[in-house]
Amino acid sequence: MALVVGLGRPEEAAVTAKTAAILIRRYARESVRALMNRCHRNLLMSRGAVIGLARFDATQDCLRWLGVGNVRAWLGRSEGKPIFERLMPYMGVAGYYIPVVRETKLALKSGDTIILANEAIGADFGGDLDLKEDPQVVAEGVLKRGFEGDQATVLVARYNKKNGESDGG
Repeated sequence: MALVVGLGRPEEAAVTAKTAAILIRRYARESVRALMNRCHRNLLMSRGAVIGLARFDATQDCLRWLGVGNVRAWLGRSEGKPIFERLMPYMGVAGYYIPVVRETKLALKSGDTIILANEAIGADFGGDLDLKEDPQVVAEGVLKRGFEGDQATVLVARYNKKNGESDGG
């Protein structure tokens, strides 16, 4: 899954985000690190974008995460009361400056949930979220509890080990 926020005036930002989205779809089989570097190189003549990339790896029961800029990510653990681990992005802007980046690899269990958001979502949204709800309901709950800006984006996906796929909202 990917969250891309283009920077600059709305028209420029939309073109930048669309360019990144096309690259991410076209090269989806690459590692999240390779995808981030590819986006960075291809956005060099733009105002840039902040990007969060997450991939469920069912063969290793893990999440591979990499973010650049003011994207936010949390991994909600499914066992017991939800525990949210904050996944930290690198400072920078894809297409302007990013440091040498490495993906974060985290072990997963079936039912774990990843939440990606832009900076309009505050950090204190998760206290009473039920991660067993449909991912769409979880996303709506995050928006309801954590919205602090004028434009918010939230993506939610749950790791489902039964079929090696994820559910999204």
